[in-house]
Amino acid sequence: ATLFAHQLPNGMLPYAGPPVSYYGKSDTYHLWALLGTYNVAMHDSEGGIAWLKQVWGGFQRGVAASVAKVSTKGLLHVDETADWQRHGQGGENCPANMLLYRVLTAAAELAAALGNVTVAESYTFQAGALKAAIFAHLWDESKGAFYDNTNNHKLHPQDGNSLAVWFNVTSREQAQRVSGYLQTNWGSFGSSSPEWDGNIGTFSGSMEVHAHMAAGQVARAHALIRLQWGYMLESNRSTHSTFWEGYNADGSFNFQGIYMSNAHGWATGPASALTMHTVGIQALEVGGSTYSVAPLFGDLDHCRGRLSFGRHRYVDAAWSMSSDPGDAHHQTLVLTVDSSA
Repeated sequence: ATLFAHQLPNGMLPYAGPPVSYYGKSDTYHLWALLGTYNVAMHDSEGGIAWLKQVWGGFQRGVAASVAKVSTKGLLHVDETADWQRHGQGGENCPANMLLYRVLTAAAELAAALGNVTVAESYTFQAGALKAAIFAHLWDESKGAFYDNTNNHKLHPQDGNSLAVWFNVTSREQAQRVSGYLQTNWGSFGSSSPEWDGNIGTFSGSMEVHAHMAAGQVARAHALIRLQWGYMLESNRSTHSTFWEGYNADGSFNFQGIYMSNAHGWATGPASALTMHTVGIQALEVGGSTYSVAPLFGDLDHCRGRLSFGRHRYVDAAWSMSSDPGDAHHQTLVLTVDSSA
């Protein structure tokens, strides 16, 4: 709501709210804010639709501001380059275009929820055109992954490739290839980011956890959480209770001094990934009026958790898997769902 209150006349949302309020700084932060709008609406049972109606005009102006930057190649051309831990953000880069694709599909869902069928169809058409351009200019068939940028075919980034799978840009077969490529970047302390000199970014790492989940590689996602987030919890450098903004490939702190940044929201991706995939609770409509419980077990025997849709509405789910001692191929699943109306 704060970002929409400070929206620029051209539709761009600020990089941050007051007292920072950096205007005209970041195409990707702008897109994340639009996607955040979708997430708020989907998970607020008490005011999701009402709040969405209040910000809908600003949301549409925000989408239009990004679409206006689509080049003759059909790709978003980034010219406001402030970003997370990466180099070479300008131009027709991979993560920004994956973000725009997801914003357009989310916008179509929201428009349909508000009864704006024609608008929803328009967003869906734009998403389809963008997807075609992404594959025409950024997909590397020989690598089974996406290039970082139309002007950089030497690097295949962690962030953009993870977003492609997470946001359903890829086919099922392509998702498996990208997931496999991402695992090749794992080291002793986590998954390295080629776009950040091989260091370990916890924001892009969070994207990768979601990508492996979306690809159905659940055990791989769990293994990455144990590797990277386990390191941050167990390292003798750490607080043993918080997650870091990012760190070097050798496990040492990247951020120093007054900007130590060892308790950062960018590192929280596994929480939502475990909730939506391992516990398996996902909102399907605005306000969570319809939801699904479809757990992905991976290598776990049991799990339980809650997804809240407001002060008075939540969904609890718990599952356990047990094997028959007399038949190793026979397993019994017990799934319990408790939903407050």
